Amino acid sequence: MIERVTGSSFGGFFSKYIDGVAEVPFESFLAIAGLELKKEPIKADNEAEPETAAWLGVTTRNGAERPIVATVTEGGPAFRDGVYPDDEIVTIDDLKVDNANFAAVLKERAPGAKVKIAVFRGPRLVDLRLALGTRENVSWDIVPRKGATAAQKKIYQGWLEAAYPRESTKKEEGSRKE
Repeated sequence: MIERVTGSSFGGFFSKYIDGVAEVPFESFLAIAGLELKKEPIKADNEAEPETAAWLGVTTRNGAERPIVATVTEGGPAFRDGVYPDDEIVTIDDLKVDNANFAAVLKERAPGAKVKIAVFRGPRLVDLRLALGTRENVSWDIVPRKGATAAQKKIYQGWLEAAYPRESTKKEEGSRKE
């Protein structure tokens, strides 16, 4: 459909980024519309968090009571040590895990720590031991690029059907109260 509407071939794009495993160059795609990725350290209660955090290498979805593994990152700790999609995480280091406390229990572990995880795999309870990985403890945001050109702003407006955000001045930033 994209090729029919644009009259251009997107075969290379699809084979690299959709069917393939090449990393999407978000920075260059966003720059076309006058945007950029901004990385910031995570803060909790206005206090800086550690620069790195423990990483299991899974995404989860909420199950009836406990998190259920949705995806396992290839090459990550869970992948390496036998966690599979649809495993229901029951405990980490003998602490009961539920949908509400899963992130907090994982956050209490140090990167590289060896942990014992119990999962339900179908009707069977499976005990696993793995070493947690390390990830950067940052958040990402898409923000307007300073000094965006008129052409970039026009692309932004056409893409998002919204006006390009106006750049605030230092004086305006200092007067805001939140």
